[in-house]
Amino acid sequence: MTDSFVLSTTLNTALLPGDHAPRLLYVLLEITPNTQAPLRRTPVNLALVVDASESMLIPSLDDELVEELDRRGLLVETIADGVPVFRVLDMPDDLAARAEPICTMDFVQQALRLLVERLGADDRVALVAFAARAKTLVSNRSGADRRKMLDVLETLADGRLGDDTLLTAGLQAALSEAQRGQGDDRQTRLLLLTDGFVADEARAKGVAAQVASSGFPLSTVGLGMTFNEGFLIDLAEMSGGNAHLVFRPAEIPGIFAAELESAQRIVARAVDMRIGLTPGVEIRRVHRIHPVISELPLSGLQDRSLTLSLGALEREQPLAVLVELLCPPRPPGAYRLAQVVVTGDAPGSPPVRTMQRTDILVQVAPPGQPLPVPDVRVMKLVETVNTFKLQTRALADAAAGDIAGATRKLQTAATRLLADGEFELAAAVQSEITNLEQQGELSAAGAKKLRYDTRKLTQKLA
Repeated sequence: MTDSFVLSTTLNTALLPGDHAPRLLYVLLEITPNTQAPLRRTPVNLALVVDASESMLIPSLDDELVEELDRRGLLVETIADGVPVFRVLDMPDDLAARAEPICTMDFVQQALRLLVERLGADDRVALVAFAARAKTLVSNRSGADRRKMLDVLETLADGRLGDDTLLTAGLQAALSEAQRGQGDDRQTRLLLLTDGFVADEARAKGVAAQVASSGFPLSTVGLGMTFNEGFLIDLAEMSGGNAHLVFRPAEIPGIFAAELESAQRIVARAVDMRIGLTPGVEIRRVHRIHPVISELPLSGLQDRSLTLSLGALEREQPLAVLVELLCPPRPPGAYRLAQVVVTGDAPGSPPVRTMQRTDILVQVAPPGQPLPVPDVRVMKLVETVNTFKLQTRALADAAAGDIAGATRKLQTAATRLLADGEFELAAAVQSEITNLEQQGELSAAGAKKLRYDTRKLTQKLA
């Protein structure tokens, strides 16, 4: 049986100086789908969790019309479901023909219709709506039962679940439905969409931890400018899911389609990495660097062994982590610093387990021996991760009111982004620097764009 993936290791240098100081070593660990493994469409088991609060149901106009009404002073700002919205005071005759309001839920319903039409008889699907209360609209069922799914879509917009945004019950219901439909040959995934702040974040995170421990990815879609992006990103990262930012509701169908395709391309699920250290070697940090950047917790480090849950592996979408090791001074010679073991299950009945292992080996040079140039690719990834960390700290400084600290860090980040050719993101950073200097705060949209887009910086380096 062909293994579903291969494991490769690249060090920034395999030759350490022979002196009396500890040395920092960067280790790039890449898990790549095996091109020799047979290709197959993976059946899916989807549990969809959709915000059905009032703000999702408010009709809106296209952006150009809104800008024109604002220019004429015909808009007034109000609050609905904790979300600022604009209401039209008067619609002039010359603009009335363009005034065909639609609401966000219209795009969600369109996305769900398209998704349902693409499901097969071996797929499973469930739909849960939530606001102040949660309701399972479609219990877990075969993808062939399209009519039931299509018939209930209109009930998403009936506005009967209250005005608040409470996620816990909805997420718990979705997890229960996902567990009902799981199978050895199916890839289970939860997909959450919301446009507002969740009032029960701590409890919802507890359910998200249950999702992660079940081995199910939870992907999140944050819509607009009034949701907590840190919360939604955390939910996705806990389980190896994807985190999406959507400013325009018209983008929702594309996001749902991409999530379905992602689940159908899975070649290994529940991918775990165990790093066993030799005495004296320490792990400083671990960052996931592909498909996106995130700092992985070291809470799983016990008895000199760190276990990382990396989620699912897709075709043409490798997983990669960057490990910072602190190596103690040692006399000249060859040393094993750690052993890495990666396991994952290829979908099937029964699932097929793949295990790959490798040793992290270095040489310690005699004093005075010239050292090779560090690996260019690894060091470029180190620089990119440092930019990510710098910008993350800048956003934290801004949230804490340290405007001077946030400004300095963003200025440094903008310089690095320009040097890397990331001109669009650098311009967005510069715009937020201006907001800090002139208004003393980041814009809501700008802060979200920086947080989401900076996570993707390594995608061009793969």
